[in-house]
Amino acid sequence: MTFAKHFVRGLALGAMGLGLSTAASAQNATNWHVLSNGLDALYLGIGGGSGQVPGADGIGSWIDGNDLKGNHITGFGQFGYRQVSFFTSECVLGAPPAIALNFPAIVFIEFDGRNQNRQDIFTRPNCVLGIPSGTTTGGALPYGLSPGASANFLLTGLPSGVGLPSSTAILIPNNGLTTSTGSATIIAAASANLAIASTGFCWNVEFTWLPSALVSFDRVDGWWHWQTNSVNNNQYWAMSNDELNSYSSNTVGLAGGQTALQAFFASFEYEWHSTSFDPVTNTTLNPAGANGAGPYYAPTGTTPTFNPNGGWDAGRHGGVSLSGLGGTLNPITGQGTQNPAGSPLGGIPTYGYMVWDNDPFTPGLRTIWHQVDWGGVLGVNPDLVAPAQDALVGPPGTRLPVSISAVYNPGPGWPQAVSLGQFTLMFHTAVAQPDTDPLGFAAGSFGILGKWAATNQLPIGGLSPVCAIGLPVAIEGGSIGVKSDLSDFEFDPSLRRMGTGTSVTVID
Repeated sequence: MTFAKHFVRGLALGAMGLGLSTAASAQNATNWHVLSNGLDALYLGIGGGSGQVPGADGIGSWIDGNDLKGNHITGFGQFGYRQVSFFTSECVLGAPPAIALNFPAIVFIEFDGRNQNRQDIFTRPNCVLGIPSGTTTGGALPYGLSPGASANFLLTGLPSGVGLPSSTAILIPNNGLTTSTGSATIIAAASANLAIASTGFCWNVEFTWLPSALVSFDRVDGWWHWQTNSVNNNQYWAMSNDELNSYSSNTVGLAGGQTALQAFFASFEYEWHSTSFDPVTNTTLNPAGANGAGPYYAPTGTTPTFNPNGGWDAGRHGGVSLSGLGGTLNPITGQGTQNPAGSPLGGIPTYGYMVWDNDPFTPGLRTIWHQVDWGGVLGVNPDLVAPAQDALVGPPGTRLPVSISAVYNPGPGWPQAVSLGQFTLMFHTAVAQPDTDPLGFAAGSFGILGKWAATNQLPIGGLSPVCAIGLPVAIEGGSIGVKSDLSDFEFDPSLRRMGTGTSVTVID
């Protein structure tokens, strides 16, 4: 197959820092977009070792378009997500044929043309006959298919002009590509070989885009991040095995020289992170990871006023379980991924937000504007209602992190009652914290300040089951400034910048 569109967006890739390095670069306004719950394990045959062919197999990870909602106008003349850098995690073990971190291919692909709110391959959680789908499958759920397609994933070569050898082949999701309704755009591609002192260590590598940021178009279906295995067959991909996803994993790999697909339990993800220029809104859940060892499971810094569990999980969340029982099972515990009974910490189900805001000026009061995401509930293609969705506020080029859902809202008007009733519950002010960054390093180790705040962590376990109505409920939210006297929202970007937006699905 061929790419419907292909070009690289004029950026160079620079390795800014290694996880074992003690030097810190100049601190800046970069903010963490947390995509996993931290490194837990290495597995033979994921990145290196048995079954892996060096320089051929690899690993890919999906970022849902609902997590790529940027609320500032970019150089493309439209709203878009701006990725400043990303972090990869890997371990170089065993006797080396060479002592280096090796990345034969690093590729970012933007998928568009389908429906962001009704994903083809990485499907969103669903309800079947009033029951969350996947609750009895043992943690492994099939990936979806676009209509008329016969394959979830495709092997493809890369077009000329992207800076990688023409023989490079990678795995990509078949998001409407074989039916000619979807497009795959290579927005960045590079390779890297970074010398290290010795093997036997695990590394976190930050790659930074030069001269500015990797920018996404608005309302895309998602991004696909691909990395090819080291040519030395001694570089193992770091995995998180206690994610709180309530549906399928966003990580997929290759084995056997690109002859076998590696699919993972919903509770497994490749351990990597993105950073953005804008304040980033991350959803948080009760700290129910099987290992009880997430980076924010026991924070020592400023904690929210109400936090019954003492901490939270800030990893990727494919959905939210109100009871803690729903979703796929974690094979380590045999419990639902968000069931506190499967965690050493216990606790109760909660829901909240954690916001990074590393702007250089004095931090100020913010809140979360969140509401029912009716586009997500009903599967409405956001492209169909795009002009009316955006609330333009403050200076030109800024919008709210949520849509004006009255366009297709079956309920009473907008703003929604849940938004009006919970603005004060979601107050937060990002300040420098003593806790580590999401990788477990001291704040500032990569030049990224540790200025964050968590909202109140609201108990949700006693609420009525969502699937009883036959549909899951999607919740969208984002961080927005508030004037210090509480008289209004603060839209002045020199005082409070608008945050990114996100959406999660609530199933049971």
